[in-house]
Amino acid sequence: MIRPVRTTTRSGQILILLMASLLGGSAVIGAGMLATGSTIGEIQDRVDERVSDKARRKSCDQVLESWKKDSEKFLEANAERRDGLLVALERHATEVGELQGHFSRMQAANQKIQATVLDRRFALKELLTREEWQKVFPPR
Repeated sequence: MIRPVRTTTRSGQILILLMASLLGGSAVIGAGMLATGSTIGEIQDRVDERVSDKARRKSCDQVLESWKKDSEKFLEANAERRDGLLVALERHATEVGELQGHFSRMQAANQKIQATVLDRRFALKELLTREEWQKVFPPR
């Protein structure tokens, strides 16, 4: 009986896609860019320019500062998680369970920062009038 030769091309492609989504996925983008295509600093500048009420502007700045700190903390921890995963991938003796543990921790962290991004975005939206929101986040 002739057995078909199993190629690793498909599993290699799957691993590349998985690594790309975990290491540079939407959570990383969302953390640093508020899921808007703008950096926190750019949004803060627009808020400062377009919100005339000092109390609401200060509240917006607090939300944005908190968002920035959360994002920086996530990105720093994500770099450590990525490095740990890469070390595990380089070892020949790494077991599947260890890799699954790395992937699970990365996925949980990504979900947490995505929820944080949404929470901060809605907190900011509550502080701005409709007109201010449209000026701070102009349609693309």
